[in-house]
Amino acid sequence: MTETVAAHVQRASQGAKLELFTIDATAIGGEVYHFVNEALPASDANPMTWNGAQLQWSGAALTWKQNQSIVFAGIEYSPMPINSTGWQRSGKGTLPRPTITVSNITGVFSYLNLLFSDLIGVSVTRTRTYAWALDTEPTADPSAIIYPLDKFLIARKTAQNNEAVCYELAAKMDLEGRQFPGRPMLQNACMNVYRRWNGLAFDYSKATCPYAGTTYRNKLGTPTIAANDSCGKRLAECVARYGVAADLPFAAFPGIDRVQS
Repeated sequence: MTETVAAHVQRASQGAKLELFTIDATAIGGEVYHFVNEALPASDANPMTWNGAQLQWSGAALTWKQNQSIVFAGIEYSPMPINSTGWQRSGKGTLPRPTITVSNITGVFSYLNLLFSDLIGVSVTRTRTYAWALDTEPTADPSAIIYPLDKFLIARKTAQNNEAVCYELAAKMDLEGRQFPGRPMLQNACMNVYRRWNGLAFDYSKATCPYAGTTYRNKLGTPTIAANDSCGKRLAECVARYGVAADLPFAAFPGIDRVQS
């Protein structure tokens, strides 16, 4: 705990706390997603009230607004209704099994569950900080983290509907019964994230595919212009870009086949 936070927690009124969630699916071919809990928790010592779309506490206006992203330590977190429980640790030797319930109104998590086998094995980090420490505040402090930093893996999906998805988390050492492989072994569907055209140039910030050439094809494999370049994730698309003699970065298993027992 930093000196700033250590001193701050001694105050009778500490200010609004924020829960920031990072879901890192890069290990299974996905991306890193950053969310801030849209429903901020209040405390008896520091109640919060809504004034239109503006959140207020202790008589001071907070820059974080409903449905507006926040920035902490240089990372932008998108608002997302999240309910989480079970983070408490005990001295009895058993590790906590937290649960998180995230909004599924947009269908994003239904899509991710379908694409990445219910996100099992994906890393989830919960970071707690104060509203006064956000990058947009005069008192911004990227080190103002309330420890412990909670880092868990998704152990299983426990519920899903059109409104919400619920996951049970577990510590990395507590994932008993895990089977190999820990990611889907797909024959002809590359798990790499391809570059994106941002209107002026290619954006490689979230890309895991190293291709930076000038062969442009759409998802159907038809030659096209740079602005419409998109990979179809098939082995043939990798060959078309790198050539038959290259060492292909194809993140799939073209030699795998179904085995009947």
